[in-house]
Amino acid sequence: MLTEINEELEAQIAQNEVMNEQLKKQAMMDELTGVPNRRGFQDYINSAITAESKSRLSLLLLDVDAFKSYNDHYGHLRGDEVLRLVAQSVYQTTMIPTAGWARYGGEEFVLAVFDQPSEKLDELAEAIRLAVQELRIDHAFSPVADRVTVSIGIYSAAISDGMQLSYFIGQADEALYEAKRSGRNTVIKREELSESFA
Repeated sequence: MLTEINEELEAQIAQNEVMNEQLKKQAMMDELTGVPNRRGFQDYINSAITAESKSRLSLLLLDVDAFKSYNDHYGHLRGDEVLRLVAQSVYQTTMIPTAGWARYGGEEFVLAVFDQPSEKLDELAEAIRLAVQELRIDHAFSPVADRVTVSIGIYSAAISDGMQLSYFIGQADEALYEAKRSGRNTVIKREELSESFA
């Protein structure tokens, strides 16, 4: 009888471990777009830096242009569909083994690319911008184009610690803000070429 009880307990523990692992994965995913969320992104960065001794991080922060206006005129359901399509489009465009991709909040997405040369970043950002534009999603209320577009801010520098991520995000956000101020549907890049990030 004790053996039977022990076997049942072991089975229950194994089942709980499986459920806990599933819950952990769900907590790190954005339900709407199916890509990692901010927490999942942070986890990816931390593990990538420590496990693979990455030295240079480039963050691409992208924002759907005039998204509030899109939601106001087309409705939130269509807005949700835009976010799903943008997420899929970027994922398909960035088939890089050293890239982490996440919805960072609202209509903002972030892409982390490790140890890539500057020219490759330029090509990647432009490919993403064009891929979203080529989705040909009507946006009659955009001040930029007659379709949905994105603006992208890039920050690239040496990194040694996941704690530096907030600094990188801040710098990429400033570059994104500059891209929006420059007329949107564009890319602005900031780089630190030295080994120090600040």
